[in-house]
Amino acid sequence: MRGALGVFIVRPNPDAGWSLSDADKGEVLVFESGGQAERLAMALAKQAHATHGTGEVWVYDRLERLVGRWRVAAGSMALADVDETAKAA
Repeated sequence: MRGALGVFIVRPNPDAGWSLSDADKGEVLVFESGGQAERLAMALAKQAHATHGTGEVWVYDRLERLVGRWRVAAGSMALADVDETAKAA
């Protein structure tokens, strides 16, 4: 999924906790809880939207299923269609 500007991915970390990765840059941060990772991902997506006009957060569960996708729209987060994302990934 490299090269997706403004897409931030939250998924379980194989060792422990949850990871937040920037799909464009490949940078990864690790958090104790998924909630911590999601909050920062949403803040970064809003910042990316303000800068580049696009921002999304994709959330995967421990079985590597896409369980949530949010798009930034006019300063707010909107839940996107998970089925469309799964086809694109």
